[in-house]
Amino acid sequence: MGRSILSLLLVIHFFCVFTVVGSTYLRSALQSRLVSIFGVYTELFAFDPGQFTPYYYTHGLVRDDDAVFSLDLYPAGDVPVAQRQLLKTVALPDRSSTWLSERQRTIRLARQLAYFADPEIDRDDLAAEIARGVAGRVMREHGAQA
Repeated sequence: MGRSILSLLLVIHFFCVFTVVGSTYLRSALQSRLVSIFGVYTELFAFDPGQFTPYYYTHGLVRDDDAVFSLDLYPAGDVPVAQRQLLKTVALPDRSSTWLSERQRTIRLARQLAYFADPEIDRDDLAAEIARGVAGRVMREHGAQA
């Protein structure tokens, strides 16, 4: 009797943990509901089922990132558009970045911009303000002018 109860508890434990950890990337409605139920238990083990959970399945490809923030840089802004020569295209998150914390930060930034730019959220003002700040810094780093 004791072994069957222990086995049942282990099965329930692993079901909760695998459900929460396995549903951190592109979560369905059913997975969201299960995570909201099991999340109270799994948070005790530091498996946070929050919005920005660091565990997700990826192969490190561009399509695995939810959003990419791209900037086309030109040497001068006072030249007509047809005559401008492209200086460089900067994409965030940067594919060449090997610093995990920097990559995670830029992925969160791109997701936040995509979230604010969503027509259902209708916060284009916040998306524009964030994009203006990021673009200004990138332009200064690469010597582009507005």
